[in-house]
Amino acid sequence: MKENVDKQIESLMDKVIKKSALEQPSFDFTANVMAQVECVEQNITTTYQPLISKRVWVMIFFGFIAFVAYIMFVTKPEDSSWFTAIGIDTENISNLLNGIHPSRIAGYGVGLLAVMLLVQIPLLKNYFDKRILN
Repeated sequence: MKENVDKQIESLMDKVIKKSALEQPSFDFTANVMAQVECVEQNITTTYQPLISKRVWVMIFFGFIAFVAYIMFVTKPEDSSWFTAIGIDTENISNLLNGIHPSRIAGYGVGLLAVMLLVQIPLLKNYFDKRILN
């Protein structure tokens, strides 16, 4: 029964589509649309404002420096008894770290990686800044 209803609807739609005339836009439709597009006001672009201002970054930097200075000069070194409380022997850790001797090639690789990062980060930032502004 549903198939019969679907066929009737489809035949009705075919008849309606055949009877309707094909509508065409006016000859200068594109020119009229483009004239209206040109009349629309251009939006003012939003200027970039960082989430954290330079003043706040300076305050964070000096706060960090003050914290490090406080740790180095004001506080007294404490014993490492909490290491032993959780089962870590500090002598074993220092002996383990003293036994590590990376090769020269590994040092060259780490150095080259650092230089590449220091060069590529400003280049990529510059590239994306230009891409965003254009």
